[in-house]
Amino acid sequence: MTPFKFPHATPEQVLERMKPDRLYTSPELAEKFEVPKQYMQDVLYRLGRTGDIERVRQEDRTLAWAKVIKRTPKDLTTSVAGPAYPPDLKATMHGYDAMFQTRVELAMMARGR
Repeated sequence: MTPFKFPHATPEQVLERMKPDRLYTSPELAEKFEVPKQYMQDVLYRLGRTGDIERVRQEDRTLAWAKVIKRTPKDLTTSVAGPAYPPDLKATMHGYDAMFQTRVELAMMARGR
């Protein structure tokens, strides 16, 4: 077993060495940076929380990491949509008063005296 240089792998260094089209495991990266596996796992989880890399479960159920390619969103220049207006809650609904009055009359007839 080789002695480790503890710890000389910063998250920025790990991210810089990762290629976007390749999957990496924590033991593989730990060996490449000559640090303990647990330390590399902590670095990878930290990068995963910031969204720089993502976890990928491989077919053999091992956990791998892939660098996320960040793309800037395209500018949306649409002139079709206008500002959103809230519904007018003070307006009267057509036919509601007549329907309500009909139900009141039916209820009074069914009530009987």
